[in-house]
Amino acid sequence: MMKVAGILVALLMLAGTVGCTAAKSSVQSNNQITSQSQTTTKSPTSTLPSRASGSTTGRPGATTPTTGASAVNMVKGDGVVAVVNYANLYFGTGGKIEKIYVNEGDHVAKGDVLAKLDTTSLTIALASAKVALDTAQIAQKQANLSLQTTQMTLDKNKAMSDENDKISDIKMQIKAVQSMIPFFNADFCAQRIAMYQQQLDSENNNLLALLGQTDDAGANTYISNTYTALNIQDVRTLALQLKSAQKVVDSAQKTIDQAQSNFNLVQKQFDDASIKAPFNGVIATLNYNDGDIVATPSPTQPPVMYLVDPGSLAVNFNVSELDVPKVKIDQPASISILAYPGTKLDGKITAISPMSAAQGRMVNYNITVGLTVPSNVAVKAGMDASVQITIADTATQQTTQSTKPVNTTLPAQTTKTTPSGPNTGNTPNTATTNKVTSVSALIKGTGSITDLSYVNLYFGTGGKIDKLYVKQGDTIAKGTVLAKLDTTNLQAALTQAQVNLDQANLAKAQAVTALQAAQTTLDKTQLLIASKTDIFNMQWQIRALQLENLDPSDGGSTYRMQQIMALNAQTNSKIKAFSTLMAQPEFAGVVTYDLINAKFDTLITEDINLKTLQIQIAQQNANKAQDAIDQAQINLDVAQKQLDQAVIKAPFDGMAANVNYNTGDMLASPGPSQKPVIYLVDPVALAAIVTVNELDVTNMHIGQTAAVTIDAFPGVSLKGKVTAISAVPTVRGGIVDYNVTITLSIPPNVDVRSGMNATAQISNN
Repeated sequence: MMKVAGILVALLMLAGTVGCTAAKSSVQSNNQITSQSQTTTKSPTSTLPSRASGSTTGRPGATTPTTGASAVNMVKGDGVVAVVNYANLYFGTGGKIEKIYVNEGDHVAKGDVLAKLDTTSLTIALASAKVALDTAQIAQKQANLSLQTTQMTLDKNKAMSDENDKISDIKMQIKAVQSMIPFFNADFCAQRIAMYQQQLDSENNNLLALLGQTDDAGANTYISNTYTALNIQDVRTLALQLKSAQKVVDSAQKTIDQAQSNFNLVQKQFDDASIKAPFNGVIATLNYNDGDIVATPSPTQPPVMYLVDPGSLAVNFNVSELDVPKVKIDQPASISILAYPGTKLDGKITAISPMSAAQGRMVNYNITVGLTVPSNVAVKAGMDASVQITIADTATQQTTQSTKPVNTTLPAQTTKTTPSGPNTGNTPNTATTNKVTSVSALIKGTGSITDLSYVNLYFGTGGKIDKLYVKQGDTIAKGTVLAKLDTTNLQAALTQAQVNLDQANLAKAQAVTALQAAQTTLDKTQLLIASKTDIFNMQWQIRALQLENLDPSDGGSTYRMQQIMALNAQTNSKIKAFSTLMAQPEFAGVVTYDLINAKFDTLITEDINLKTLQIQIAQQNANKAQDAIDQAQINLDVAQKQLDQAVIKAPFDGMAANVNYNTGDMLASPGPSQKPVIYLVDPVALAAIVTVNELDVTNMHIGQTAAVTIDAFPGVSLKGKVTAISAVPTVRGGIVDYNVTITLSIPPNVDVRSGMNATAQISNN
């Protein structure tokens, strides 16, 4: 249930994020000349610097005049205190609110649990997932133990086999020496036998150690009688067992991975059932009570609570395009709060908007100044404030800088006139045309600086913003991930779509198998019927010949008898081949011999038609299965696309000129009325778009050079080139103008910004 009081508090805390009232800026020098401007401020979330701000010091073309006294330039502005760090807090899932642990106005610490849903069913699911994970981990440990045991057994058997081979070799050496006793010195042979016996005892002891037995009669008997040698097949068997054990371990790991994934999913759902404070702050608004039912969060659903960091305060105010080059990030400022007269607070510039707010020829830029508030001053969001920023403190001596422009004015062209004279001969009389060909040496146009390369970046789908990786003013490389939605549900949808596609492919394979089986059955039936038809035809021929042979007029024919005998032989061969064919396993159940004999008249039409119909049905099933595959593939592609569109990446190198949302915000699917998540510009690709009168535009063409001056940088002339001339005019009060685009070559020490007023002088050549 939304509370009216909570809404009022939230609106007050956000004052300045929607707009500042009557924001003023002025530059005050020792001659006390001030200028004021008003415009709407931008969101206080713009806390990162824009691209490098310039300073008047050392800039070519800038002049700081001084007199005998110290000169102090001051940028001033009025604004409203706003909260920089705030968050709309939602549950990550729907359900019944079991407990809200805070009230409006409560101070909370980062990590504090602020609210919790009823988690009875989730607790059960989490416990079940934990049991499954524990079971999988135990199975893995058992598989690893079996693998280790098998490996140890294999190693032990290999070692025993090696020892046994050594023992066999030593025994052979002893037998060889014993056989040489009659032919060699007995003492020498005895010494050799003793040496080999010592080696044999040592190897026997090693083998006994491997067997885990002691040197006793039983062990010796085992060695002598049972363990004569390890069969190599035993080692191979153990090696196969080792591979099998490794497969079990791998399978156990996959089971653990799946169980861990399920546990993580349920754990996330459980965690999403609680709201924790993302930072130290104050509860500004509560929209629900204990026992309320909340749906799964959506863009139209109010947050459960609104958290602000009262210590993250800033003042937003506007400065004109003439002043914005004089300020820079981290520059100190002095702030006066209307509610605390006489109190000065320290601050520094934390953001300079790269986007301008223009009202006619007046162009302003929003500046954000962070505050350092003492504990004894209770500054609140929404309070009126004034800011003073010192931009220079010059010495008493004259310090006028060079005013030499970066690019000198283009040389004037000589005017061209068409001479006139008397009409002689066949030469046309040119005096009747009176065409004026004299033109101005330079074509002038006024306009403003604009971005040539920019893009509004949106997510391709709706959801909860999981992370924003950039802030206003950040410089970004192409391909950098700028923002990401919570993809838990999208990832689950992708997994399910993949499962559906796999199932559809399996169904298609089954349908194709059934189609092939039906076609094979029909082919076999047609083969049997064709064979039986041949037999019937031969039998009818034999019968006809027999009837002819009974004709008394010729008393029988030896030739017909020969034909009958030949046909009988062929028929018997066909019958034998047919019987053999019917006996083959692949023809079992296709059609029986008795069926052919009993219903041969109708078998061709009935059975063939039936099996043809079965093929048609199988083909339809296969086509249907293919349609299911196509749809499943489309669903998978859509799920993959939605997952991909849940991430915003920079399409080119640039700067985040505007960031319109915060982490945790709920977004609908993008629509025409939705603000872009990020507005990305290329701060280097700038151009001046100026208007040129219809009388001058006819003398223009692509590639003309131009000298462009910018109001914010008096005395500085930038080189440019005409790259576009609009074919569509703009008509104001009967005056027809055309927009002309001039790309610029901007030195690094001139901080040109989009929106600044510009004047161009275009060479007429």
